[in-house]
Amino acid sequence: LYLDLGEMAASRAEFDAAIDAFRRASELDEFRESTRLALMEALVRTGNRPAALAEYEKLKSRLRSELGVEPLPETDETVRRLLAGGSVHDWPSTPPAETVETTSPQSLARTGQARLKPMVGGSRR
Repeated sequence: LYLDLGEMAASRAEFDAAIDAFRRASELDEFRESTRLALMEALVRTGNRPAALAEYEKLKSRLRSELGVEPLPETDETVRRLLAGGSVHDWPSTPPAETVETTSPQSLARTGQARLKPMVGGSRR
């Protein structure tokens, strides 16, 4: 469930929400490298490379101490790519245009989804 939520949020470039969902998913399965990679990519997309690197170190430490193994070579390569500015997933960098369009005040007023009522007698408190 959390992986799906994270993926949906990331696919709409809502990376803060994606980070929250991927963190929850990684708490439920601490050893799943693909979940940690999704979290790391979302962190990198928000400009938080140090947090992404910290997640990788946490993963390596947990794998070593609890399972006596190293991350997969593919995971190491992917982390290097992410930290160098690459990506793994085909997530957009910015929200899709329809998201911005449908939620802007101008768009809502145009479509009749929001009605601006003039205030009578000053401001409400």
